[in-house]
Amino acid sequence: SVMVTVIKDRAIYQPTAFSPNGDGVNDTFIINPGKSVAAISSFRVFGRWGEQLFEHLDVVPNDPGAGWDGRHNGEQMPPGMYVWSAQVLFLDGEAQELSGEVVLLR
Repeated sequence: SVMVTVIKDRAIYQPTAFSPNGDGVNDTFIINPGKSVAAISSFRVFGRWGEQLFEHLDVVPNDPGAGWDGRHNGEQMPPGMYVWSAQVLFLDGEAQELSGEVVLLR
């Protein structure tokens, strides 16, 4: 008999802070998936009281235009902690719900 162990490489990087100040560095908050990610089905950002501030559906992995720029309804959001969630689809067909916090710096 032979024992086979499958190691699923699920590397995904979620920044803990970003600074949308127009300097071209770290201006948008995006999920940076590894090579095992096929798509990001949904990416959402929520405010302090649970209001949805941003949503992007069917995100192509590593698309910088699919990130949150720190605005809601055209207005800059104040510095602070925001909550995010993402539904990630991997190449093997498995889906995973990710969530966390990000600090918006000005």
